[in-house]
Amino acid sequence: MFAWKSWTKQIHLENFKIVTFINGFFTNREESTYYFMFDILGIYLTMPLLSLLVKDEYRKTLWFTVLLFLIFNGTLPNILPLVGITFNHSLSIQLGRYMIYVLLGYLLS
Repeated sequence: MFAWKSWTKQIHLENFKIVTFINGFFTNREESTYYFMFDILGIYLTMPLLSLLVKDEYRKTLWFTVLLFLIFNGTLPNILPLVGITFNHSLSIQLGRYMIYVLLGYLLS
């Protein structure tokens, strides 16, 4: 997108600095339409690690991970405030924003 915008004169390269380009790339400032690319990149980079768990002996571990994720990220943060208990979000399961969908997609297929 940076190359396209510079070719169509939407970005002027007179005051171009490499630091500005890198900051624009990592903050997705040039084109916010592609906000999902960083999430997809994170999932793709995590797939080799998850591919180690594809064996049948790890299927219960994957289901247990999904269960813990649903309890600590979906159920407890929503139910505990209803009864007046403050939930500590440090207890949540850290899988990344969308990795649970990759695990569920694999397990349900």
